[in-house]
Amino acid sequence: MASAVLTLGTGGQTGEVAAEVLPSARWLYCGEPEEIQRAVLVQFSNGKLQNPGNMRFTLYKSNDSTNPRKRNQRILAAETDRLSYVGNNFGTGALKCNALCRNFVGILNKTSGQMEVYDAELFNMQPLFSGLLKGQQNYLLEGAKDLVSNPISATAW
Repeated sequence: MASAVLTLGTGGQTGEVAAEVLPSARWLYCGEPEEIQRAVLVQFSNGKLQNPGNMRFTLYKSNDSTNPRKRNQRILAAETDRLSYVGNNFGTGALKCNALCRNFVGILNKTSGQMEVYDAELFNMQPLFSGLLKGQQNYLLEGAKDLVSNPISATAW
């Protein structure tokens, strides 16, 4: 079985990952999902996490469905036992690449050789230090006023 080397960029660092080459593979684009069904990709501004297994994520979405600018606003919160992180897809903290690029996640079924491809959204997670980022915390709280009170939660796997 042949193998290929794929170069990835992660937080300014470049690494190599061996990728398995299948004799025959095809991909299936699963269509544009509703905003809430997009896959969430995260990068941490302070680098690779030492123990990512105990992360808890909560995704907040805007409940304002009438305003086209607010309808797609999301805030992603992540917690460990020691530190909290926050990222959003609007305002000054949002990544510009979300507006200029499309991100995808593929899930490969090795038996059938088919990859299902889904739309994804990238969040840049910033550490949240109590007291130090008071202005940023206030900004995020202002942005969260219109967010739904029943968040979507997930634990890292």
